[in-house]
Amino acid sequence: MRRLCVSVAVCLLFFSGGLRAESEAAEALLKKGQFDAACPVFESALRQEPTSDRLKMGLVRCLLMRRESADYVVDLRRALRMLEESIRIYEGIPGQEKALAWRHFYAGMALWYLNQSELALAAFDRALRLDPTFHQALYNSITILDELGRYEEARLRKQTYIRIATIDPF
Repeated sequence: MRRLCVSVAVCLLFFSGGLRAESEAAEALLKKGQFDAACPVFESALRQEPTSDRLKMGLVRCLLMRRESADYVVDLRRALRMLEESIRIYEGIPGQEKALAWRHFYAGMALWYLNQSELALAAFDRALRLDPTFHQALYNSITILDELGRYEEARLRKQTYIRIATIDPF
């Protein structure tokens, strides 16, 4: 029995090490901007560990950035489904405001790319409520407000953006 336990432990270590290597390879491809190559690697890792939120968020980023994909709209809708699931989970975890803000930000990006500007704006606003210094969400909300012709709202947010962007973090 002892030999079996050791064998199982070795297999588990090998499996988790292989999964970690696959995950790291996917992240490296993502950082290089090789989204078409990274997506299948994330998908493979998710088949091995389907509950990994970190892997799901990696796949979400790939799906959002594969703008040349023939199935881009399908990719965006899939990313939104994954984000909605992740948001439901993170809403119940105290102290995860920044992680939740990023999920709302990515949802906003997907909605914006799907030409659902009002819904995208609402998602960016949720990200900003969770993290008032989230300048990327603020910038995107300004851009959407300008696109929608809501210039006064955009002007007010630009003032906030300037204030946030000039804060010295050191």
